[in-house]
Order: sequence, then structure tokens, then C-alpha cells
Amino acid sequence: YLRHLRRMKPEYAERRQALLRGLREEAADVIEVPATAGMAVVTRIRAAAMDTDIALRALSLGLPPAPLSPWYVHAPQPRGLLLGVTNTHGARVAADCRRLAELVRRS
Repeated sequence: YLRHLRRMKPEYAERRQALLRGLREEAADVIEVPATAGMAVVTRIRAAAMDTDIALRALSLGLPPAPLSPWYVHAPQPRGLLLGVTNTHGARVAADCRRLAELVRRS
């Protein structure tokens, strides 16, 4: 298991950087990235869109973000998405970020 983790650590770091680059290039106007660590990227949605709606619609496109607002008890609940790094694919990252940004823009 430790051998697997050592092998995957640079791979996940590369995937995280590709995801951050894709979000910066394709979605900077609607998605902000306040935090990233390990195998996840936390985003904030700049539009008035509901993160739960975006996550549901993204799932139908094969994108599996997790909405952040259900984790907050007190209003106002920040809207954002938790994006996993492990399920990204280098060749599709830019296109996936573009599709996610379009979902936010249309919301």
C-alpha cells in the first residue's frame, strides 16, 4: 500500500495542477479556488447559482462534484463544489472545466 501511495503522490499532484490550470483558464469568471490540498480542490461559486443544482446537473454529464452548502448549518451557506483530483483525466480536464463553468453560467 505504501508503495502505491508513493507512486501515486506525484501523479495526483500533476492531476491537481492540471485541474487548477483548467479552472483558471476555463472558469475563472464563475469559479474561485480558495483551497486545495491532497486529493481535493475546494471551489466557491461566484454566481448566485445553487451548488446542489449544479452538482446534480454535472453528475448527468459524468462530472462528480460534491456540493459544499449542505455541510453548513448556519445561513448564509457558502456555495461551492468539492472536486476530486483522483478521477480527473489529463486529456479531458480542460473540457470538463469548460462544461462545469457553462453549468454555473447557465444557472
